Amino acid sequence: MPKLTVAGSVILLSCGSAFASGHPAPADANRAGTQAFERGHYEEAARLFETAIASNEGVEEATELAVSLSNLGAARAKQGRLAEAERALRRSASVSERAFGPEDQTLVATLTLLAHVEREQGRLDEADAMMARALRIAGKAWGPDDARYARCLAGLGSILRARGDYAEAEAVSRQALALLDRVDRPAETAVVTTLNDLALVAQQLERYGEARQLLQRALVVQEKLAGPEHPEIAHLEANLAASEAALGRHVQAERLYRRSMAALERSASFWDPALVAMVSNLAGILQAQGRHSEAEALYRRAIASREKLAGPEDAELSLALSNLGTLRFLRGDSAEAKSLLRRALALAEKHSGPDQAQLGGILLNLGLCELASGEVPEAQVELGRAVAVLRRALGPAHPTLVRGLNGLAEARVRQGDAIGGQSLYRRSLEIADGIPAASGPDRLIALNGLGHLLRLDGRLSEAEQLYLRALGTLDQAGDQRDPSAVETLLGLAAVCRDKGQTWRASGYQKQALEIRAKATNP
Repeated sequence: MPKLTVAGSVILLSCGSAFASGHPAPADANRAGTQAFERGHYEEAARLFETAIASNEGVEEATELAVSLSNLGAARAKQGRLAEAERALRRSASVSERAFGPEDQTLVATLTLLAHVEREQGRLDEADAMMARALRIAGKAWGPDDARYARCLAGLGSILRARGDYAEAEAVSRQALALLDRVDRPAETAVVTTLNDLALVAQQLERYGEARQLLQRALVVQEKLAGPEHPEIAHLEANLAASEAALGRHVQAERLYRRSMAALERSASFWDPALVAMVSNLAGILQAQGRHSEAEALYRRAIASREKLAGPEDAELSLALSNLGTLRFLRGDSAEAKSLLRRALALAEKHSGPDQAQLGGILLNLGLCELASGEVPEAQVELGRAVAVLRRALGPAHPTLVRGLNGLAEARVRQGDAIGGQSLYRRSLEIADGIPAASGPDRLIALNGLGHLLRLDGRLSEAEQLYLRALGTLDQAGDQRDPSAVETLLGLAAVCRDKGQTWRASGYQKQALEIRAKATNP
């Protein structure tokens, strides 16, 4: 799964009257800043909000200062400058609390923004606390049928998604969207955010067609709201590209990623950490097309950019490091691959919760790399952890588990536990048979692996049936040149020899050797 960018709405507050003569008018600066923000000119907006704050310093007018600080936090959050955003937002909340009390409705937007910033920094417990407080105040102030309450629900949905609680995230986001659709004047930016969150959940659950439709709807709303050149269009198109890639539409995905990247790079004042994710995702598209040199250059660019932006311990580095490590392994450099994957794992363990799908994915890649390098005991540990984490994060029947269970089965077998290997391959097949389209090659590995173990156990008829199932799958896919076909045919040949059916064995072995020769000399 590519790293997803998050297009999202930010609620800007408005000021009242200007100050008395002798002070610049912060309301005017805030209005100008809001206009710049809505155009996607976040650095210009931040400077205007800072002007408003300077005008407010020393003046006994809490509302204007709180608004200016909150708006500055929104602008800095959009730029990925999360520490600065958090400082401004916490100060805004403090000003409002002192002036109006801890349950005042003016705090709702600031607390919602703070929850977003905490979530982006991986501090999900803090984000939960902020969002729960915002929801409580909004419910008391406006009731559960108000658009402002719906915005808070949308924020809660984003946090649940970040936790990997996709079913609950989807339910809450759909509740928010239904409420926004019902009100007379829906907050369109909140509609975009909620549609985007629902799409990201659908992507995590591998419902890519549904995600594509949600993102296309979000793009229509966002373009109507702010025009085709707004940075949020680039974010949404990047997320759409992830769906296109997952659907196998690599040409369309590459075009969308390149267009999104170009749009953000044209915005000279726009410092956007999502650009790093887009570069990394484009690298994944190129890798899937076999353009490994181009992909590696982009992964390294993404890592260097992120390190420059946020330092070498930034949470967002873990996915790019994992992707580069996987590619280096495919290109034959297992030493660098393992070094990169271990660094990615250390960052994921530092910043992620114990049940995060991304952590499970990195453990899976590292375990498979160690297994292929002959580090079987280490691989068994990593793969066991990966399966446990992915099961908790994604559920007991997610297709990603098939690969983890297959790897763990192989590790167990190589450690002398053939019975444990059989059990794991059987569980892998149970999952794969329920979602054959989503588990293709991994399903073949499970069929071949279990077939091999049953043959060694003397259960020749069962083994033959598994190999024939694998061969039928390859026939349906029209892909008998797949390397798995060679293993399947050789397995069938071995079963036939064990049964004394030498003529059948010779036929299967001949087919396998022909496929291997064509793969070596295409």
